[in-house]
Amino acid sequence: MLSAFSHADGRPLLMKRYPDGIEGKSFYQKEIPEYAPGWLHSVTVYHRHTDKEVNYAMVTDQRSLIWLINQRCIEIHAWLSKADSVDYPDIMQWSWQTTICGFRYKKT
Repeated sequence: MLSAFSHADGRPLLMKRYPDGIEGKSFYQKEIPEYAPGWLHSVTVYHRHTDKEVNYAMVTDQRSLIWLINQRCIEIHAWLSKADSVDYPDIMQWSWQTTICGFRYKKT
């Protein structure tokens, strides 16, 4: 596993894709496309609220990360739980929104 991406090891991923580049429109994608290579690891998660199963991609090595990048996934969001225990998060993340916290980041 890539050390810079080790926090995502074994976790389902939500992809935010930018098909027309960073300045274009983007969209979130949960389901891996049918044309995904057979070596790309995935996990199937049943969602009770929609009564559907979704096949999420997982990054397990360099080529799977490169494949996601080639799909124009500029943002890759890892679940807070691992694929073998999706109902039990084992990490926590903080996301500070500067407008909510009342301060602005000033580049110097």
